[in-house]
Amino acid sequence: METFLIAHDSDLRIYAFFMGSLLLLWESGFPARVLIDPVISRWSCNISLFIFDIFLVRILLPVSSVGLAIHASNRGWGMLNLIDAPVGLEILLALLLLDATAYLFHVALHRIPLLWRIHAIHHCDKDFDCTTGLRFHPFEALAGFGVRLGAIAVLGIPVIAIVCFEVWAVLVGFYTHANIGIPSWIDRSVRKLLVTSNMHRIHHSAHPQDGMSNFGVVFSVWDRLFGTYRERSTVSGEGFPVGLPWFNIRPSLGMVRLIALPMRSAPFKEQTVGRNSPIQ
Repeated sequence: METFLIAHDSDLRIYAFFMGSLLLLWESGFPARVLIDPVISRWSCNISLFIFDIFLVRILLPVSSVGLAIHASNRGWGMLNLIDAPVGLEILLALLLLDATAYLFHVALHRIPLLWRIHAIHHCDKDFDCTTGLRFHPFEALAGFGVRLGAIAVLGIPVIAIVCFEVWAVLVGFYTHANIGIPSWIDRSVRKLLVTSNMHRIHHSAHPQDGMSNFGVVFSVWDRLFGTYRERSTVSGEGFPVGLPWFNIRPSLGMVRLIALPMRSAPFKEQTVGRNSPIQ
């Protein structure tokens, strides 16, 4: 199994991306909410930013997560390489540890002013759909991948867990940002274990208190465990606005201006208390 996953790692990611992108068709035909910005300009901006992030990460961090996991295993690096546990349990622990790392990094993106500057690019989208899950500042993409590489080396994540997590994360990235309507009874059942689009949409709410909740990436357990889980938005009803109150430029900025936004002090000085705390 491990040999197969290593040999087809890139193919599996491409298939996951293709399957996730099918949600674009779903939300285009049956959207849960009416979008504010013109679709073509938003999609082109968000997708262009995603493509740029991929190329930049590969140029500046020419190390694959799978390659590092193999190297760590051969050298005996990391916590999981020091314990003798059944393969299934080791994979489960690795998946939980990777997701916990992603959760903590996400919290840091909101709590540390410098990191919030770059993460705000993701949150200033006035709409919420699959392409929002592709909209990240290049510095955040670099930092996120660097954190994952560090987790692999320190924790000794096995190759099979890396491939499973990253393929699943591609699908989750599309699903948790999808502008689709899910019956409430299904959503309540699924979010007991996994982050859902309804749950993550609350995190993108324009209300500061909502934005400081529901940081989970794959599993919802971390929000429940650390007290950051929010069942529903502070704003009554499901039609609450998303985005950042201080970002009123419409339609969304182009890719180049979005990348330059964190270097401008003026927009951030207009932020309010909470997640949008002032950044000098």
